[in-house]
Amino acid sequence: MAHSCNCYFAEVGRRVGITTMYMYAEKLGLGAKTGLEVYENTGILAGRDSNVWYEGNTVQAAIGQSDNAFTPVQLATYVSTIANNGVRYRTHLVRKIVNYERDETILYNDPEKPEVAARTGVSQDNIDLVKEAMWAVQRTGTAMSRSGQYPVPMGAKTGTAENAGSDHNVFICFAPYDDPEIALAVLFEHGGRSYLPQQAACDILDAYFYDKTVDEVKKDPWHFSG
Repeated sequence: MAHSCNCYFAEVGRRVGITTMYMYAEKLGLGAKTGLEVYENTGILAGRDSNVWYEGNTVQAAIGQSDNAFTPVQLATYVSTIANNGVRYRTHLVRKIVNYERDETILYNDPEKPEVAARTGVSQDNIDLVKEAMWAVQRTGTAMSRSGQYPVPMGAKTGTAENAGSDHNVFICFAPYDDPEIALAVLFEHGGRSYLPQQAACDILDAYFYDKTVDEVKKDPWHFSG
């Protein structure tokens, strides 16, 4: 996983099978509504939403290809579920809604009492293995030379979504690694350069952890501008 080896994912997918694969993917928030207060697409889960399926399609789905199509907020929910040890919470855009006079609260999403949307049922041992692999992505894997240098340790995964044009570049992460506070999913359509979403994620983390502005971020010695 640290080196994003397609052969590994393909073999795991072949052994697991498409039904089990999409069942757990849905529990993790892929191909499922996250709970946003606005209209959202459910996305597409390969196998579950496919009209025709052959055994060979399973290995394609296992590496994120085939019919899979997920929204960025689903990817963010997915990585936050891993960070929360397999518990998926409802995702919100809105903290509070009040009436026009602002003297009555109509809706309040208490951050101290998040709503559980699903529990994956994945053992803690297996969750920990995935987290360790996401740590290795930063330490020795595909993100080592870019976001791997970020001062706050994180768990992450890079991704490349192939399409008819230039590839889409994806980066998901949670930080800090030992006590997660924030989860991100960054997608660059037709990005061309795989490090771009990593850089954007680190800029967001700078604003979150260090309250840095754009100009301050650009002055950092570790910041990549190429």
